This record gives sequence, structure tokens and C-alpha cells, in this order.
Amino acid sequence: MIRFPNPGSDIDYFLVVFKTIFNNLSLLEYFDLDDISRSLIKKGLVSSSGYIGQEALIASTRKDRSRDPIFNQSKMYAELFRHLGWILPTSRKLNFQFSLLGKLAAETREDNAKNFLRNSIIGIVFPNANIEVKSKNSIRPFKLLLKTIKNLDNFISRDEMILGPLSINDDKDENEIQEMYEYIYKLRSKILSIDKELQIKSKNLKISINTFKNYTRFPIAILKWSGWTQNKKIGRNNVLELTKFGTFQSNLLEEFVDIRIPEISNLSKSNLFEISYRSVMNSNKSLENFSEFNQQKYIFSPFHTLNHEALNEKLKINGKITNNTNQINNTNKNLSNIKKSFLDLENVINIQDQSDLLKKIDLKFKNNLHSINKTLKELKEEYKDYNQDRFYPLIRDLFQNIALNCTLSRQGSNYQRNDAILITNDDSVPIEIKSPGEEKRVSPKAIRQALENKIIILSRKTFPIKRNTTSLVVGYDYPENRSATLKMIDDFYNVYGIRIGIFDLQTILELNLIFLLTNKKPTWNTLSKMIGFAEIKNEIFKN
Repeated sequence: MIRFPNPGSDIDYFLVVFKTIFNNLSLLEYFDLDDISRSLIKKGLVSSSGYIGQEALIASTRKDRSRDPIFNQSKMYAELFRHLGWILPTSRKLNFQFSLLGKLAAETREDNAKNFLRNSIIGIVFPNANIEVKSKNSIRPFKLLLKTIKNLDNFISRDEMILGPLSINDDKDENEIQEMYEYIYKLRSKILSIDKELQIKSKNLKISINTFKNYTRFPIAILKWSGWTQNKKIGRNNVLELTKFGTFQSNLLEEFVDIRIPEISNLSKSNLFEISYRSVMNSNKSLENFSEFNQQKYIFSPFHTLNHEALNEKLKINGKITNNTNQINNTNKNLSNIKKSFLDLENVINIQDQSDLLKKIDLKFKNNLHSINKTLKELKEEYKDYNQDRFYPLIRDLFQNIALNCTLSRQGSNYQRNDAILITNDDSVPIEIKSPGEEKRVSPKAIRQALENKIIILSRKTFPIKRNTTSLVVGYDYPENRSATLKMIDDFYNVYGIRIGIFDLQTILELNLIFLLTNKKPTWNTLSKMIGFAEIKNEIFKN
């Protein structure tokens, strides 16, 4: 039997929950159930033992997570969002990422919410590479529910739903479908006892009848909220009656080609991409205007069907489709307007002996006939394959070369969370380092770690530190999506009052070259107040 989690039956509230989670967690590289719980608690959307907010979390927390009410509610929400294709699992169990469809769900206007959710609902299919289920059903449940109600005199009861369409093994087997219709008619005519049939099913599956009924709460709520069904009383029984709109939608879906996992192998990669792309592009439209491909309509959503890695690596459509609308990709902003921290330079009184690294930079500069661009490009290229064991000391040496007191933390030390630190007599700047062997571009995870570095030092007082001093991230390249990264940095500053600055390798190499030729280094005041991307203010070179 198809089993739907039951976090509640208020669909409007369900959408509010998702948008809250997205707004709080969308900039993270991945998130887990505890992150979902914290987001809901922050907005007062969950309660426990009569409490809301932090008190609810305290009241809910159990050593046995299976008995933790808030944790379990977050788990049910996550399962339903996975069913809808709005979040996808990562390679780590119970860690998730938002899909492009989830991004669209969060941005969908209230006046189009029904169209969007209807399409997400019709997209639900089993088997699904992103959802582990115990049953072997091959079924597109909501398409089948509409079809079943239409062919059973336009109504169905909750118990008939349990015993009939939600228990079909293969909804493309018309013989099985016809047998299911006959079975339900026998239940209605009292040839078979519906109570006894439920008891037999309960015994066979070792699931209580009340649990069966809970599995139907979400489907019933969706069918009514979507305008496909309405409540009706037949004798003493409460049933769902198909509306005219529900009949129209059911008839329309029968015209579509329903693509499942077995059919995917018959499609070329280009066709699969095209159908996937169109399914996303049309996700906000009503079903009657849904995607067409070669004059043919398809029911297919990659987020409900394909493995997460296939979406990211093969089809490249997890937030990476580009098009002419702001609906799919609104991050292609003018990056020239991105906030930067401009570093003032000051003279260093005591000229130090040149380190071997500075001598190397000097030689490279002279060999390139004093071309700054060429020198920096060639130097950066030399370090593109460095892992932690070589990149971390390189960053330390580059900071030390410009007369800054930089030390590396001991590897494996949990007490010193940061990778390196810049220290003065009364202040310090923690540094999160990402080698190109780890990631070529600074990721959202690195930004989050820089925040943690600052908080831990403030808490443990392991170094002298001021709250308004920055926490640095140093990587090989700046983030690919600078606008999203900047928003994350601004959010952290607005919520926690903590600044986060980012250096790429080329900027630090340029500071070394400036120091070599002019004996100038960044002032501590501008360095320690960085927020955003580093840029050298006193431009002394004409490239």
C-alpha cells in the first residue's frame, strides 16, 4: 500500500511551513531534520506540551529520537516534501537539498499556488529513486485516484481508497484496474465486508487500521483543496465526490503519455533533458497548458523520478537551468554591483628579509617583464592542485609575508575549530581555509563554518577577539554564485552581528606582490572589518 506521511491536513499551512524552511535554509549546502525543526521553532510553527519556541524544543527533546514529537513532525514534513520533489536527499542519510522545483514552490505567488501544487501532486510516482519505500507498487497515485473515482460512479470512501487504488500493484495493468473496480463494487453491495477486508489487510501487512486511515489524511486533504473532489453524504457514509473540474482533469490526464522509470531507458539523453526541462518550465501552469514535446503531452517530473546525482551531474537541472525568465533562475544579476570590502594599504616600518616564497614571486614578476596579470595568473595556476597539507601552509606564509601574524591550528584539534588565525595584541581574525583539492570555489558550507569559527572563539575565549571583527574564508576561487553568497553573509550579519569576509588566492598573491614592490600591507582596521569579497582599494598598478 502507498503510505503518505501525516503532518496535518491543512494544505495552506503546509505551504507556509515549506516557505519558512526554504527562507531559513536555502543558502546552506545541505540541511537535516534538526535544521528543519529549528526553522519551525524560530517562527513558532510547531508546539510541544503546550509550549512554543525554544521551550517547545526543550519539552519535545527525547534521548530516543523516535519519541521526539517535533523531530517526528519535521521528519513527516521532509518525507512529504520529498514526495513532491521539492527537496532531494544527498548522499548522506537524512541530509537534504532543495531542488529547482522546491525553489519555484517557495517563490510561487499565492494566486498560483493551486496550479503549482496540483502539478507537483500529479508528478508523485512510485517507484521513485529518491524515496525508499517498503512496497513494490508501480503507481502514479493521484492520477489513479481521479481515474478510479470517475469510474466508480464519481465517489469513493476513505476505506475504499485504502483497499482499492492505494493498494494497486501496477496502475498500468488494466486487468488489475478492472479487478479493483469489481472488488470495490462487491464491498458496496455488501458481498464482501469492508470491516473484515480491512482486518485481513491489517493482519497481512502488520499495520493497524488506524495507521491505514492516517495514511489517507494527506491525499484526502489534497483532493479537496485542489478542487478535484468535495464532501458528500451517502446514507451514513461520508465520501469524496468528483467535481466537474476533477472530471475534466482526470480526462485530460488520460491524454498524456505517462513516463515511468522503465520508459526512461527508451529515451535518448537529449529527449530526456528536453522533457525534464519543459516539465520544470511549465510547472506553474495549469494542467491543460502543461508541457508539449513533438506535439505530444507528457506526465513526467525528473524531481519525482530520477536519482539526485543524475539531476546534478547528468541533466544539470538542480537549480542550474538558465532561461529568459526570472522564474527559473533569478541569480544572474550584475555582479559588478556585488558588495566588496576595499582594503586600505599602509607602509610597513620595518622591512623584513624576503622569504623564499617572496623571492619566488619576485623572480616570476621579473621573468614576466613586470606583467602583473601574467605573474598572478601563472602563480595561481601552480597551486591549482594543492590539497590541505600544502595549501594551508601556503596561505599562512602569504599572510606572514605581508607582515601579519598568522598561525595554523593543530590538525585534529576539536578545541581549535578554525584552520588558521591572524592575531594582534588585543584582537584576532579566525580563518576558514578551503584548498582547491577540497573545492575549487568557496561554497556556502565554508561561509557557515566561518560563522561557527567566530562563535566558538567568542564562547571559549581561546584568543583575544572583538565581536565586530570579521571571520575570514580563504579559497582558491570566489563562489560561483556571488549574489547568493553575499545574501548569506548579509543574513548572518543581520541576525548575529558577525562579519564574514572572503579572499580568493589571487587577491592574496596580489597583496604579496604589492608588499614586495612598495612595502605596503593592508591596515588592520580595514582587514578586520571586512564583509564580502576582498578588493584592494589603493590601486597602485596599471594592468
